Amino acid sequence: MTGKPIAREAILQRHVKLFVRDAVTAQHEFFAFDRAKASGQFSHMREAGRGVRRGTPDTLILVLGFPPLWVELKTPGGKPDAAQMEVGRALVAVGCRWEWCTTVLSYSAILTEMGIPMARNATVQALHHDG
Repeated sequence: MTGKPIAREAILQRHVKLFVRDAVTAQHEFFAFDRAKASGQFSHMREAGRGVRRGTPDTLILVLGFPPLWVELKTPGGKPDAAQMEVGRALVAVGCRWEWCTTVLSYSAILTEMGIPMARNATVQALHHDG
């Protein structure tokens, strides 16, 4: 019996969620998005009709007093595709922050660079999640 391949970006997404929960000390809301695999010839067309958009970043964090931060997560060596880059440019154009990263530590660095309040041991927590 063979299992399905591990969805590595989904694992990273789970660790980012846990990191944000434990490390971000400011009032915040965290959201994750996952566009489903096509289940039929027209499934993505039906999703688009409901507003599900190809290229939507994997996560959104809303922190009181800061611009919305959308982050596309990639496995090491991965890069955003053309649709993801296009959505990123559109989000920046309306005042959001858009980034992409491959580790919890790099996600943490984005939050730190923005000045978002975090626990003193946030870097250690991020390294733990990446381990």
